Amino acid sequence: MSKKILIIFLCTIIVFSITGCLGIKHTTYKSSQSAEISERVKNSVLTEEEKDLFFQAVAREIAGEVTLDGKKINTIITEQRVFNVRESSSNEPRGRVGDAGRRN
Repeated sequence: MSKKILIIFLCTIIVFSITGCLGIKHTTYKSSQSAEISERVKNSVLTEEEKDLFFQAVAREIAGEVTLDGKKINTIITEQRVFNVRESSSNEPRGRVGDAGRRN
């Protein structure tokens, strides 16, 4: 009976590892461990976009623009994605209201 329980337990761990339930996205970021966490992110199965977003957020933390301490990696990535969208939309040139009807 104990062998069955052990096998079920190991299979559960493997399934969670494969699906990412125990993956890097659920790791809590600690500024005191930023080098180790950054290395884990770099070597993880995250997409390149997710890695880029994470490292952009870390750069913003170093610049003093944001605090990441205590946040999950997934939250950091999501917040950086939202920040990038807002930044790109605020930098888009906007035409004047009356320009649409004018002809040259």
